Amino acid sequence: MNPLDFVKARWAERTTWDGTVLIGVGLVALLFSPLIKWVAWGAIIYGAWTLIKGEDE
Repeated sequence: MNPLDFVKARWAERTTWDGTVLIGVGLVALLFSPLIKWVAWGAIIYGAWTLIKGEDE
């Protein structure tokens, strides 16, 4: 079987798309995990601040 035909046949399958998305999500999580922790802390602190502050101030 021609390698190009193999790739085309696999690309048409749903499981290939599922696997590609999962690999992408995993890579993003691994590469950006330090940044994600800082963003999460910022969201928690900002959320707490908006709860305490109120709208009138």
